[in-house]
Amino acid sequence: MTTVNIRGVDVMFPFSPYQCQMVYMDKVIEAIEMRFDTALESPTGTGKTLSLLCSTLAWLQKEKSKMQASFANVGALDEVKSGLTSVPSSFLPKIYYCSRTHSQLAQVVRELNRTMYKDIRTTVLGSRDQLCIHDRVCKEQDTRVKTAMCRGMVSKRTCHYYNNFDSSNLETLNELFTMKGGVPDIEDMIIVGKKNRICPFYRCRQMQETAELVLLPYNYIIDPHLRKIHKVDLSGSIVIFDEAHNLESVCEDVVSVEFSSLNIAMAIDELKNAIECLQDEMEELRTELDNSSQAFTTGVMGEGKPKGPPFQISEAAVLLTMLFELETKVEETYNDKAGLNLQDVPGKVFPGDRLLKTFEDAGISFDRADAYINLLTNVIDYLQKETDLKPSCAERGKNLEMLRNFISVVYMSLSKEAALSITNKKLPNGSNIKSAKIDMDAKRVGRHFKLYMVKEEGTSTKPARTTVNFWCFTSAIAMRSLKMNGVRTIIVTSGTLSPLVNFTKNIGLEFGSTLENEHAAKGDQVLAAIVCRSPINQFILNGSFTKRHDDKYARGIAESILALASTVPQGVLAFFASYGLMHHLISRFKVLRIDEESSKTYWECMMMYKTIVVEPKQKVVNS
Repeated sequence: MTTVNIRGVDVMFPFSPYQCQMVYMDKVIEAIEMRFDTALESPTGTGKTLSLLCSTLAWLQKEKSKMQASFANVGALDEVKSGLTSVPSSFLPKIYYCSRTHSQLAQVVRELNRTMYKDIRTTVLGSRDQLCIHDRVCKEQDTRVKTAMCRGMVSKRTCHYYNNFDSSNLETLNELFTMKGGVPDIEDMIIVGKKNRICPFYRCRQMQETAELVLLPYNYIIDPHLRKIHKVDLSGSIVIFDEAHNLESVCEDVVSVEFSSLNIAMAIDELKNAIECLQDEMEELRTELDNSSQAFTTGVMGEGKPKGPPFQISEAAVLLTMLFELETKVEETYNDKAGLNLQDVPGKVFPGDRLLKTFEDAGISFDRADAYINLLTNVIDYLQKETDLKPSCAERGKNLEMLRNFISVVYMSLSKEAALSITNKKLPNGSNIKSAKIDMDAKRVGRHFKLYMVKEEGTSTKPARTTVNFWCFTSAIAMRSLKMNGVRTIIVTSGTLSPLVNFTKNIGLEFGSTLENEHAAKGDQVLAAIVCRSPINQFILNGSFTKRHDDKYARGIAESILALASTVPQGVLAFFASYGLMHHLISRFKVLRIDEESSKTYWECMMMYKTIVVEPKQKVVNS
């Protein structure tokens, strides 16, 4: 273990860092110290993940030490000091480390466990798809069904995994889920959960509350809806986007959404069903109370707690009227002659703010969007309340849920914060400004979207529908909205961000620094070449689909690898286009002899020079 001092921060590194790693860590610490955002490009193989972890966690450790010293110097608070064994997590910035997939996050965990910082409080956020261990729930393929079943079983306390989690004290849970020698990844959490019959999904959520480092996929933090579900608090936080070369498209997708007139019609039916069911339940309750000697107030209060209806029927009736109106306004929008017809492409294109007018004409506005979203949520929960017993119940409210998500995406994307951010204006702290100017700015944001509408005629087997696509064409809206949640520093990094100037402009953040790092290997140590023929028999190395199963191609590749293995003093790394091609060629290497007079195969000859290791398709954990 090597310790290097960077900008006054002692960084412990598993080995003596290369110059490119020192430069990279310097940029990371500078951005965090100065509270600005940075975009860092560092080629694959330069230890980017390790450098990120060590530099950010070293800075956090220094801040922790400074805060502990501050507490120790407060002589008048002896009683506080005596009870303070560690710095409360709320006093320090939380680090959110985002990557594209959970498999990439598993690699981050492995890198973290190589460092001296593996004892830091860490959790990996995942969905029920990754973390649920209940047999009945796991069998379901639809994520919506899983979520509804889980919530139903938890509320009725019929999930023994959750019940065991809920009844365990924090000390016991910490002991059970602590991995010897490091941080657990999702697979480790599942193993421990199954062994002890404790829910790993809710345990990960619990760990998030006190975690100093949270590992999570991109969309959990970019998508405002998912951010709310997973209770991601960004105030004062440090957000890292690793493997960020496709961050722009993720940001655009998060604030893009699709809905159809058929979905509206089915949502109307679902809402009618909810209103009718609730009316029947309330009528039954009135009849029971009329025939009961129990006092009315006792019946509706139940131990002093109001049992009010899950939603107000009068409010649902207003929503129903709005849906009928929306159905009409969608058709009117499609028939609007202002729509642009594209050559060879069906449908019409409008500026994004045209959808706002459609919504406003139907009765949905910025002022009322939140109320409609909350009402829709209550109706959906009511319709799906029996999902734990009947998974088919999850289909009830499916279209209302799609409508809710549609409204949520549109109005979260075009919120006053996003509207002001896209025009480079600042929203005053604690401001609740609602004015025509804010709405005008929101419509200006709408111009960064396109409304694409397609009409499909009905057939005997398929009903007619008009599909509404609301597409975002800038990543700046999602990123600036994210930044406005009080984020201290955003670090965007990847092996390839080029052209960096275009990337930083498109992201829409005011980057305080950027880096285009050099590779650890120097130019005179690298030879890049295209080899067209094998070195001995001059076989053409044509790996096209029609040629790759030809034994001449297999012999040519084998000759080339063998020539390198017999010449290069250390390791040789050979890549193939796919696992299928790799396994096919290996099978031929083990059969084909190097010449007619020899009994040795190409594979046996390779093994004379090198120990051969073949990458498995599935992850393998070495002991």
